[in-house]
Amino acid sequence: MSATGGLALFLAALAAQRGIELAISARNTRALRARGATERGAGHYRWIVLLHVLWPLALAAEVLAGHAHPGRAWPLWLGLLLAAQALRLAAMRALGPLWTTRVLVVPGTRPVATGPFRWL
Repeated sequence: MSATGGLALFLAALAAQRGIELAISARNTRALRARGATERGAGHYRWIVLLHVLWPLALAAEVLAGHAHPGRAWPLWLGLLLAAQALRLAAMRALGPLWTTRVLVVPGTRPVATGPFRWL
């Protein structure tokens, strides 16, 4: 597979994943706000969104400009990506219906202490 073909496949999978996550987040956000949840750290949210938009655009620019050469380090980068994904999915699973892309706190609830949060 060519670099641009691999990039297209990766970006399509990423877009599908993020679309599903945004739908889950929207559903959970509505339910949490109905329970009286308030947002913490709202000022940083736009920067997180910007990061999530710019990262795949930068990756595409690198590949399309011909600057992306995997070299011998590609297994390390793939491993880091997979580890980060596993951590994200573990956090989403531990939070369940409390998971959103924002930091929402329902009054009177205790912090989640399962999954990766048991170490925080």
